[in-house]
Amino acid sequence: MKFYTRLKLEEAQYFLEQFRKTTLSSKKNRFYLSAFLHAWRSVIDVMLYDFARYYGLYNFKNPNRSNHIVKFADHIQKTARNQKKKQAVEFIDWWFGKLLEVYKSELSGMRKLVTHTGGLTLPEYVQEAPLGRFSLRDYIHAKQIEEEIAVTEETCQEGYSLVENIVDEAEKKFSVKLS
Repeated sequence: MKFYTRLKLEEAQYFLEQFRKTTLSSKKNRFYLSAFLHAWRSVIDVMLYDFARYYGLYNFKNPNRSNHIVKFADHIQKTARNQKKKQAVEFIDWWFGKLLEVYKSELSGMRKLVTHTGGLTLPEYVQEAPLGRFSLRDYIHAKQIEEEIAVTEETCQEGYSLVENIVDEAEKKFSVKLS
């Protein structure tokens, strides 16, 4: 059986790397951050679908119509209980706890701003002095920008590590390779 969780994790990692490489190009930087945040948040959702297929709880001929991951998880949890699939129930209970960890993370708040309001403001450097002239004010402004971007990168890395650890834990706990 083919699993897609690790592929989604790799996608998040790719966009995080691109985000780090483009800190001076604000438009590309924003695009990569947005792509990273979407892929990052999707990792745990893809994992749920992978396990639903693995446990035989998901009919791809009649896909999830609600488009809401928690409703889908509730549905497959009820199905697993009705079919007395103990390990599937254990997985979904565990998954709900991990989903809560993701929701509570600082990166989840950042994702909501970027995705739903476009409201995350990344610093932009605008050089006011002619080329070759760099004032103390320009230097201080540039240092502030570097610090703000570093905080954003740290938050992204922490969030990435969170979902990576969740994937690793799932593989060990449920004896499945998610790639």
